[in-house]
Amino acid sequence: MAKLCTDMEPHQGAQEEQQPLESNISLVSESSGVLEVIYTRICRRVLLLFVIAVILNQVDRTNLAYAAITFNRDLGFGPQTYGLGSALFFVTFCIFQVPCNLIMVRVGIRRWLALLLVGWGCVASCFALIHNTASFFTLRLLLGVFESGAQPAMWWHLSQFMPQERLTKPYMWMTVGVLLAQILGGPLAAAFLSMDGIGGLKGWQWLFLLEGFPSVVMGVVVYGVLPDTYQSAPWLSDSEKALLAADMAAHVKNSPPREHIPRNPLRLLRMVFSNPM
Repeated sequence: MAKLCTDMEPHQGAQEEQQPLESNISLVSESSGVLEVIYTRICRRVLLLFVIAVILNQVDRTNLAYAAITFNRDLGFGPQTYGLGSALFFVTFCIFQVPCNLIMVRVGIRRWLALLLVGWGCVASCFALIHNTASFFTLRLLLGVFESGAQPAMWWHLSQFMPQERLTKPYMWMTVGVLLAQILGGPLAAAFLSMDGIGGLKGWQWLFLLEGFPSVVMGVVVYGVLPDTYQSAPWLSDSEKALLAADMAAHVKNSPPREHIPRNPLRLLRMVFSNPM
């Protein structure tokens, strides 16, 4: 009898561990219609902000190409100077992607993404003040720093609101934002460059000023309305948050629990670079 009880204990423990998961799956399956409404609301409240931020990100990153002809002529830059300045953006963009997102995990995306938006908007607007090679190179490096962590942070944040199986369409819409920026960038640049001479400014100066400022405004908006987690979203009720948590739990596969992420920055950095994904 004692042996029989001993043999049954692991089986009973496994059953107890399965019960919460089965309960989550049952709850989710019974509320699929409500879940669709919740995820639609997330797309309107979170994804829409990110698509706009991606558009602004791409516009501020690529507007130098539209300004190049008059920009180089007025400042006396040759092709070597312009080419080096264009490439310097990607140096800091690559170097700071991982550090920026390690910081984001610590401080929260709302404050961090708002800071990045305001930062790259101010830097992009300051391109209107370029007067020599040093200022050109410095601003390109700074633009790379501020833009480096933006899109990875948005991808990560969406994964905190939706299970993996639902992320394809949101990621697709963020890619559409990149394409929309290319479509809008040309006409906007042409309109701003045509303002040459207004207020004593060159057309390329108007281009940088007017395309950088919306990112600063967007940073303020993000700080005011973007929730750090779905638990802090004011537009979700307590029952909707519980249902969303159950759906997320039901879809968890191999992702490590948040408490297993090391708090030591060096260990976290090592984990990032050793992750085969």
